[in-house]
Amino acid sequence: MAVGSAVALCLNGEERERLTDCWKGLARGAQIIEPLLETPWGDLNGVLVDPFGIRWIFNIGTSQ
Repeated sequence: MAVGSAVALCLNGEERERLTDCWKGLARGAQIIEPLLETPWGDLNGVLVDPFGIRWIFNIGTSQ
């Protein structure tokens, strides 16, 4: 098992600006696995691994 592979944190929400800022902060020095991009259904999704080996999964929904 690789360092950090046992833990993944998922951030979900509809606060697009706040969660995008979190992504930008964590992305500094991180390995981007999947860039934060808009999906066909309108959410933003992305995955990165921070310098400590923790995988972060982002799903930023749209306000209804």
